[in-house]
Amino acid sequence: MQAGNASVGAKSKHLLLKLQHYNGSKSLKTFLLKLQHLAAYLQWNEEDRFHHLCESLDGPAGQVLWELPLHAMTADLERLLQTRFGTQLQAESFKAELCIWHSQGCLCKTCIETLLVSFN
Repeated sequence: MQAGNASVGAKSKHLLLKLQHYNGSKSLKTFLLKLQHLAAYLQWNEEDRFHHLCESLDGPAGQVLWELPLHAMTADLERLLQTRFGTQLQAESFKAELCIWHSQGCLCKTCIETLLVSFN
């Protein structure tokens, strides 16, 4: 009887764990790491991981689901999210914006170089 209770207790702990929703406004890297850890802990297979990831996406991040092919996998979805919300793309966008500010006389070249070094 005790072994059965232990099993029920372990299952109820798993039910309390849930992947938080992601809308693109916070760190994608942190969100994907949480997904990775939760999937390992709960022993999700590829299909579980994919569907939990899809369910967790809201707002602008949820719109990437529209671009997925019918038989997409987790890696496909993560690639789309990286393209849209990943830090590399954000860094390139930030650099371009700073260059525009500089060309309009809003920032001196030294300020831009300092910001770019600190961002990278």
